[in-house]
Amino acid sequence: MYTLLGGIEAVIWSDVLQVFVLITGMLLSIVIIISRLDFDISKITNTAIEYNKLRFIDFNLDLSKTTIWVFILYAFGKLNVYLSNQAIIQRFISTNNEKEAGKSMVYNAVLSFPVFFIFLIFGVLIFVYYHHFPFNLNPLLETQDEVVPYFIISELPQGISGIMIASLFAASMSSFDSGINSTTTVITTDFYIRYRLSILGLNSLQFAKILTAILGIFGTIIALYFANNDVSSLYDMFIEIIGIFGGGLAGTFLLGIITIRGNSIGAFWGIIMSLFIVLVVKYFTSIHFFTYAFIGMGSSFLIGYLISLIFVSNPNNLKGLTLYTLKK
Repeated sequence: MYTLLGGIEAVIWSDVLQVFVLITGMLLSIVIIISRLDFDISKITNTAIEYNKLRFIDFNLDLSKTTIWVFILYAFGKLNVYLSNQAIIQRFISTNNEKEAGKSMVYNAVLSFPVFFIFLIFGVLIFVYYHHFPFNLNPLLETQDEVVPYFIISELPQGISGIMIASLFAASMSSFDSGINSTTTVITTDFYIRYRLSILGLNSLQFAKILTAILGIFGTIIALYFANNDVSSLYDMFIEIIGIFGGGLAGTFLLGIITIRGNSIGAFWGIIMSLFIVLVVKYFTSIHFFTYAFIGMGSSFLIGYLISLIFVSNPNNLKGLTLYTLKK
């Protein structure tokens, strides 16, 4: 509802409030867990070290495990978020000028590290807590995603548990509203306005509001479906899906940004072939899904560039996607 009524402005300002709630809830939970462990830092660190929870670097060359090499590929693959994820891009283009957009990217990159560090510490402490108090954990939990909600309702005091529940909703809402608004914007701008579909009798704003409501309902139905099915980790599934379908799109953006010979033929076949390659990797190899985005992005760029060199049917295509990107 607030996305429908307020658009991108509502999305951004609600996200600002939600991130404060999220971080506050995490920090309070960390303090409470440490207090339950009698503030014995050595006991916490020793347990975490014993079970490899503080092992940050693994130089094993096995790409089927979360080694340092897999994470390096994952980090490069994360470029697809900044190149082609409309939920992120819409925030950059809502700034006043390019300088402000650049500053927002820098702030986002810098602030991500302490936030992710807080999440990692919270995860380690949850493990240590249930290692020392195993009978407090419900053995009937079906997925790992249920551990944190169970901890909140069973271990945290009233008030604090409410803040944590609010923080979980905040994390969900900040992702959901961005997705709704960005998808609505893309469909309205690239299809409804471009192909003059206003024959439906609706102006672009009216169409966008109706589409926002439809996407919100559809997203809620999808959420209910996943909530009632055995998915071990929604976040892992999210990374996998984004890697499969987003990597090729990011490669196309790279083709337009850093080359002058990319054309529409190369871009099209680059995306198609990268999707095929990633699906082959998924179903016929044991390579970790953290690498899917990098594989898709790299293959899309390389194949797109090679095909663009082969199929140059129009001299104007030599400027290719670079001019198209600038126009956009």
